[in-house]
Amino acid sequence: MSSLQSNPSKIVMISPFTSVSGSAIRFWNMAIELVRHDYEVVYVDRKIKNGKPLYHSRGITYYSCPQTGYLFFDIIISSIFNLFVFLRHRDCPVLYTLKPAPNNGIVSLLAFFLKKRQILDIDDLDFAYFPEGSSKYRIYKFFFDLLAKRFPIITYHTPNLRNYLVNQLNIDEEKLYYLPQGVTEAFLRINSRTVQRVPRSIIYVATLGITSDFEDCILTLVNICKDLPNTTIHVVGDGVQRKKFESQISQMGLEKQIIFTGRMKHERIPDFVAQHQIGINYMRKTPANDCRAILKVREYLACGLQVVCNNCGDVELFKDVVYIEKSIDSMETTIRALLKSPFRYNEQGVALMEEQYRWNLIMSDFIEEKI
Repeated sequence: MSSLQSNPSKIVMISPFTSVSGSAIRFWNMAIELVRHDYEVVYVDRKIKNGKPLYHSRGITYYSCPQTGYLFFDIIISSIFNLFVFLRHRDCPVLYTLKPAPNNGIVSLLAFFLKKRQILDIDDLDFAYFPEGSSKYRIYKFFFDLLAKRFPIITYHTPNLRNYLVNQLNIDEEKLYYLPQGVTEAFLRINSRTVQRVPRSIIYVATLGITSDFEDCILTLVNICKDLPNTTIHVVGDGVQRKKFESQISQMGLEKQIIFTGRMKHERIPDFVAQHQIGINYMRKTPANDCRAILKVREYLACGLQVVCNNCGDVELFKDVVYIEKSIDSMETTIRALLKSPFRYNEQGVALMEEQYRWNLIMSDFIEEKI
């Protein structure tokens, strides 16, 4: 292998998943900020099946790996693809990988032998979404434990996740760097104070895939719509369970009140969210979910919505500007009260996002300290 002169401003960033995941949105925003700080970024992810890449940005060399839809084959294909991209750009001094995933393993090993500076971003306990003891659980947990322990720098974004890394994996705290989950600049640019909002409107943004928790909320949303017929609820997101959920709502005759928008282009979402009055977020209380940073809560707040959520993930960070409830029943009570009251613009929520969760501020500190 011929040697290349190192390009001190180049960073290779590898995401093991498609661009529609919350993790990928986080990683892409980090890439954009690195470019704004005069770094040359090479970004790799996986294409959506039968879809086009979602990302384009000046200053970023972007590669998107094809996928078949079969997890085992996609892991192999992605591993090889990531390796070839890294070899092509091996003049980089820094490799930044998202998640200790199987398809990041080979490229991380090669980067170690080439003495590259390696940074790992952990934003979730991915193995915990599979049934414990299943082959997928064992594979993902093996790579999670193996790769997480050997990186010299690990960025994380919630207190619960830090506790897991320190207490369960015995990772040295000096390796860890708290890199908060920021909110996309597009949400902060809109004039959410003067936007025209739909009266008595609710928005629920989430994936509707196999692990979707939306099913738990259906009865609550149905009860609200039946008792308050002027209520409009938009469910933004897509997944394998979407048709089933739509069918359930249609059978109850509420398809004109509970509207499934499907997948929406990233650039449309901020304006669409801002047209609503209430944003809701619900996740089942599990160890994996408790380690997650809730991007949607941040986005709702940036748009000035009143936010109702259950006590899961990192919502305690926003306890002064959101309604945190312990059960779906108490969430329903709060939502009903808000719908029956005049809308109040969440000025404190917007201010919090602007002051503490802008990506440019988050990444400026990170670059100064770790890159």
